[in-house]
Amino acid sequence: MGIDFSRQDVRNVFLLGYTLTGEAFEIEGKLWPAVPEDFELAKKFTSLVEKLLEQGLIKNHPVSMRNGGLDAILGGMQELKDGKVSGVKVVYRIAQE
Repeated sequence: MGIDFSRQDVRNVFLLGYTLTGEAFEIEGKLWPAVPEDFELAKKFTSLVEKLLEQGLIKNHPVSMRNGGLDAILGGMQELKDGKVSGVKVVYRIAQE
């Protein structure tokens, strides 16, 4: 990405998340090829994270379930922007089952 990186003991690489699927994709008319190495990395990462979650070594943020559906989402985003919400995953149910 053209960003200087001062640490010589760390390899600095650019990774676009879409490449983790192992498939080619297009963004704004530019075709990005599949990157098999990124797909292999994603498989290893997923396996490792699954084990860490099972062992309780990492945990997700607690969920803050909100009412109001799609109409309320912008208000929740404003709360995040204003710093009124922290340390939780804000979730809105958009349809009842």
